[in-house]
This record gives sequence, structure tokens and C-alpha cells, in this order.
Amino acid sequence: MKICATTLPQLQAFLDLDVSLANADVAAVSSPFGDLTGDGNVDAVIMVKMVNFLAVNGYQFNFSLEPGIIDVIVPFDGTNIMFAGCIAQAMEVGMDETVATAYCENAGYSSGLQAYLSTPSSSGMILGFDINGVSSIPAGYPGDGGNEGNLLAVLVLNSQYSGSGDEVAVVISDFVVSGINPFTEGSVPLNACDADLDPFNGCFDLDTFSTPVVDCAGIPGGSAVVDECGVCGGEGSPCFSNGDINSDGEVNILDVVVLVNIILGLEEANPAGDLNQDDQYNVLDIVQLINMILGDD
Repeated sequence: MKICATTLPQLQAFLDLDVSLANADVAAVSSPFGDLTGDGNVDAVIMVKMVNFLAVNGYQFNFSLEPGIIDVIVPFDGTNIMFAGCIAQAMEVGMDETVATAYCENAGYSSGLQAYLSTPSSSGMILGFDINGVSSIPAGYPGDGGNEGNLLAVLVLNSQYSGSGDEVAVVISDFVVSGINPFTEGSVPLNACDADLDPFNGCFDLDTFSTPVVDCAGIPGGSAVVDECGVCGGEGSPCFSNGDINSDGEVNILDVVVLVNIILGLEEANPAGDLNQDDQYNVLDIVQLINMILGDD
């Protein structure tokens, strides 16, 4: 009697970062994904790719962005995106949705899984699975005759940065991947690591991307501009003070009190107090303010 044993490979899944579309300026002209969030703008994204020797029915990994000036706001399953893209292209050439879906399935596309995010943040966890327990990500590896790998997940970045920075470092780690045993059809944990194929130096992947062009306040991709008065984010003309130093909408004795306190060093300087625009705070400004209040100026 002969006994045949089949041993699964030691490492069956490899995850790899692709941040080539993480810069919004680059994504705007190069992204094939377009507006994933429906806000009218092409989304900057972080892509996570995977080589997997077995079909996958679940995945999990942590991510972090440093400095934390930009958040991941929503994830998409990469296999599902590719499937939807195939259907859209097929329908553009005249197929109805049913025929287009069948065409893409025959071409090797799969509906994939659903991706979930712990909470919008610069760090967190991504989960991928099919709530119905039916769909999966097909095997994809070099030499398989297909795409030689899979787009595992697409992480959409917020269009607004919360701080300044020229570069952002992205790390993915703590990979957990569930595969489908081809011999039993049951679920099996896959040994997963990063694409350097060396589990001894840690199973994580690190990459960096440059941030978009900054605005006048130093915020990448920001909208603040210098107004005609030379103020970043200013409201424009009039470029001279109207005497409302305390910004209460009125010009009265309360503004005089604030101006006196500024001159005496009891309050912080306020550009609105330099009424004669000589870059100094002194009695000349007080006289001009009083004349404004009295209607003489």
C-alpha cells in the first residue's frame, strides 16, 4: 500500500506596499481608480499587493502612517475593485451587466471580499472577508499565467492633511491570512510575510511617499493662499485696520483699552492695532483710533 502525502509550502502569502499613488498630485493624473469616495476628486490611495499560492478567504493587517498628518478613511478590497473595473469596461463596449459579469468571471476575475477599517485614522487595522462565506481571492503568483499576483487592498487617503510634512512613512504589519486548502476545501491559516521572503528580519513592509505641494500655511494639498494684504489665509481688502481691535464688530472705547494694553505690553500685539501702518504700536495709533470713534478720521 502506498501513502501519498502533500505538504503545503512554508510561506504561502507575501504582502507588499505600493505607494506610487499616495501623493494626491500624482494620483490626479495617473490613478486608474478615479473617484472612489464620490466627492468629485480623484482619490490618493495606498495599494497593498499580495502573492498567494492558495485562494484566500480572509485577511488582516495593521497599518501606520508617520507623521500622522493624513488618515486612511476607507478601504476597498482590491480583487473586488478589479472585478468591478472589468465589468464597467465590458459594459462600455455594449454588454449588459449580466453578460459583462459572466465575461469577467470567465476571464479569471472574482468578486473578491469586503474590506473593513477599524476607524478612519493614521493607524489602525484592515480586515477582509466575505460576510456570506462564499467568495474568495484566487491564487496569484509568478508563473501562474495570469496577473502573477493580486491587488489585495486599496486604502483611500483623506484629501485634507492635518499638519505639515514633506514625506510620510507607511508601515503594514501583523499579517493574518486565511486560505482555502485545495485538497480539503477547508479554511487553513497561511504563513504570511512581506515580499523580501525573509521572516527572520520581521514580517512587515515599509515605504514612503512625498506629500503634495504645500499651501502658504505649509499644509500639503491645502487651500490657503496669500491675500492681497500679504496675509496667508486672509480675507483680503481692506488691508488697513478699521479700528475693531477686539473683533466684536464695533469700534468704541473697548478697542482703545485693548490698544493701550498692547502698547503697555499687557496684551499680545494685534496687527489691527497698528492703525497708521508704521509697524509700531504707540500713542499715534491711540489718537487715530479716538478720531475714528469720534468721526473725525
